[in-house]
Amino acid sequence: MAQPGAWLRSNFAWTVIGGAAGVMGVVVAIASLANDVGKSDPPPPTVTSTTQGSPSASSSTTSSTPTAAVTSHGVQFTGQVTLDRATGVDLEKAQNEGHDVDGPNGTVDLYFAAEFLDNELRANNSNFYADEGPEAADQERCSRLVSQRDERGTAQTAFGQIYAFSMTPGQQYCFKTSEKNLAWLRINDRADRFVVLNVTVWNS
Repeated sequence: MAQPGAWLRSNFAWTVIGGAAGVMGVVVAIASLANDVGKSDPPPPTVTSTTQGSPSASSSTTSSTPTAAVTSHGVQFTGQVTLDRATGVDLEKAQNEGHDVDGPNGTVDLYFAAEFLDNELRANNSNFYADEGPEAADQERCSRLVSQRDERGTAQTAFGQIYAFSMTPGQQYCFKTSEKNLAWLRINDRADRFVVLNVTVWNS
């Protein structure tokens, strides 16, 4: 027969072991709970939105009056041109002096005709349009003058030729060359047998 003391010692040991196991289980559960609490869901991402605000009262608004569009082109030729009687020049070839030609035809842009009554300056298939104003803005003015029409559909201030007797130094005219480039001239000097012009031609 087993001794009562041995049985008590045996039961006590199992009780201690069982109690220790229970305590360990509680510790593990607490640790697991603490770990879960530490792993809380991350905060939702922050979304930054940009709102297009309306102009403030202090914002300035620039307004302009619409004007007719004028296209600016580069200068093809500019210089002084001298024409004697019955000579002409091809401005696209940058000629500064007149050459003997039959008239304002072909590539001849300006021709100083020797007429019976008076010499006259002519352009190749183009009228002359009287111009006034500073040379700095001559391209813009010429573009408007050449394209301008009156109510009858005819060119305003247009001349088929410029007579020598009416030439006065300082007079200005717009015209087109044989290649339809926009051009401008100013009477620099004139005499019975020649005329000196300041000429500018722009690329179309």
